[in-house]
Amino acid sequence: MVARELNPEFLAEAQDILEAIGSVLRQFEQYARVGQFKADLVNQLFRSYHSLKGLAAMLGYTRLSTYTHRIEDVLDRVRLGKIPVSPHLVDLLFDSLETLQRLLQETAETAEVIDLDQALEAIDRFVESAQRRVLSAEADPLDRLALDAATRQSLTEYEEHRLREAVRQGLRIYSIYLRLPFADFDRVLREANAVLNQHGELISTLPEAGTDPDQIGFRLLWASRVVPDAVGDLLPTAPTRLDLLYPPEGIAPAEPGRPAVEAEAEPSEAEAEPAFLRDLSRSVRVDLRALDAVLNVVGEAAVLRSRQESLIQDLQSRFPEIAGSLAALLQLTQEMATRLGEAQRHLLELRLVPIGTVYGRLERMVRRLARQAGKQVQTVFLGGDTRLDKVLIEHIMDPLVHILRNAVDHGIEAPDERRAQGKPETGTVRIEAAQVGPRIALRIADDGRGIQLEKVRRRAIQMGLIDEEAEVTVQDVLRLIFEPGFSSAERVGEVSGRGVGLDIVKQTIERLNGTVTVHTEAGQGTTFEILLPITLAIVPAVIVRVGPERFAVPLALVQEIVEVRPEHLRQVEGQELLHYHEGAVPLIRLGQVFRLTDARDGGFAIVSRAGRQWFALCVDAVERMQEIVIKRISARLQDLRGISGAAEIGEDRPVLVLDPISLTARVFPRRT
Repeated sequence: MVARELNPEFLAEAQDILEAIGSVLRQFEQYARVGQFKADLVNQLFRSYHSLKGLAAMLGYTRLSTYTHRIEDVLDRVRLGKIPVSPHLVDLLFDSLETLQRLLQETAETAEVIDLDQALEAIDRFVESAQRRVLSAEADPLDRLALDAATRQSLTEYEEHRLREAVRQGLRIYSIYLRLPFADFDRVLREANAVLNQHGELISTLPEAGTDPDQIGFRLLWASRVVPDAVGDLLPTAPTRLDLLYPPEGIAPAEPGRPAVEAEAEPSEAEAEPAFLRDLSRSVRVDLRALDAVLNVVGEAAVLRSRQESLIQDLQSRFPEIAGSLAALLQLTQEMATRLGEAQRHLLELRLVPIGTVYGRLERMVRRLARQAGKQVQTVFLGGDTRLDKVLIEHIMDPLVHILRNAVDHGIEAPDERRAQGKPETGTVRIEAAQVGPRIALRIADDGRGIQLEKVRRRAIQMGLIDEEAEVTVQDVLRLIFEPGFSSAERVGEVSGRGVGLDIVKQTIERLNGTVTVHTEAGQGTTFEILLPITLAIVPAVIVRVGPERFAVPLALVQEIVEVRPEHLRQVEGQELLHYHEGAVPLIRLGQVFRLTDARDGGFAIVSRAGRQWFALCVDAVERMQEIVIKRISARLQDLRGISGAAEIGEDRPVLVLDPISLTARVFPRRT
């Protein structure tokens, strides 16, 4: 593939088009599964693929435009009745979204990631098979209509197809003749079209010759369930003639050959295109890197403002004779802090997008995995309007994919197994998002067989992760599935079983300052719960001191701060424990971990947890709470467990941002 300059506007527009196609496809599937044709949905799909093809061709993305053109041709054949609406068509269109997503990836990476010839051959095989079914179907329904040869010849291919569908659905087909004055024929015709489409489908509007030069004639072909006696009452003007073309007089309409939904006419060109070219959108696309740069500037300005406030307070104590002026300056500085805070909040809002924007991609993946595994799986999505940082959404995709793979392959049973257990043959995977305080909660649940705990335990013994004689709790067993390389699959398949997955889930979520827990019940299913901060850009943090150094701890990871007293401490098997509420939690002395101090008296404990493991970080002092901008640290420190970044807090040098969750993995490698 020839490398070319990336067009970010095209990628963003193309992604929007694919999301729109996925949304329409989910509606279309409800009708297609029972063989029903829904004209407006087919036309929406056709126009979306057509738009994507045009954009790709214009910018030189030939492979993308070639494939999209072939799908567009399939939909055109569907519109014309040459390919029937069927579940196979739905599968092809959903598969096309996966292919287009990968072709888009090519445009971003300038490396071919898909065999285009194979993808095009799959479309050709579908078209050939579908058209054979049409050719072997019933005789042409148009032969049942009382249409003269001249009218038949004047119909477009699409109009012929809509007439055939009307006959198949058992609708009455009328020929309505109107004679309208030239002065306002367009207004009357528009009113007639509107009312006829409201009560049926206006299939064709044909001009009709006449002898009166002050009038113009039209012949309308209309399909409806309305009885002949009521047609005249619907129209804004009385028809000069009304013929019933189907069924013949005295014969009731035939029963539909398949379930029918009310058909809708193809939108006119005027409806399909904007009436004028002025852009009504009040939004623009912003590169996240540019947004991050502005956030950094605002964050640094907030730090400078804090230092300025400290300097003014120092001057007030040293120069009381100008205290009034300094007080006014301090007030202006505090007002500046308020404005900077508002600017930060608005900038953060710009980074937040509904998590529902990825639901379509996840649904398509589950469909494909279920088909590969020979299972029937439906997806239920809730909380799609819950907003999360765009960067976090992209990072969370891999963990969600791994969890869904396990749900389809290990969790949901085969249809015969579910039937034997009294379950519906179709399994359900439910994804739910909700905001909980300053965090986002994600729940991914399936109604499958649940995690087989004994099988996990035996596999862990084989891998040397636990001793055969060791006593393990249910939570101990569940933690084992997050061990690197762990897999209980008896075979390696297309979906899972390669020992790669849930350890990546845990590592990724912890790098995002989040937690993941799992619950399971035999025969009922498994639920993964993920807690994440809403954003990683600007976060409230607790500034603590350990020896001569200061650290920042994200507030979202702080459960409580308690004073450490000697009577609250005890030793168990070499581990120092802190009495906390009705129990005890392991105490981690940061001074010892980072070799800053050996002090063991007093201090404060920051209580946090990793999954279901509670622990406490002991620090010398808790100084204040402050919003910080987390920045990347040098590559030399990126792999240091316990540190997630650095931040400016208005002092001579930046402070390190602690990651309590990964810190526990450093201190207790077998407990998290």
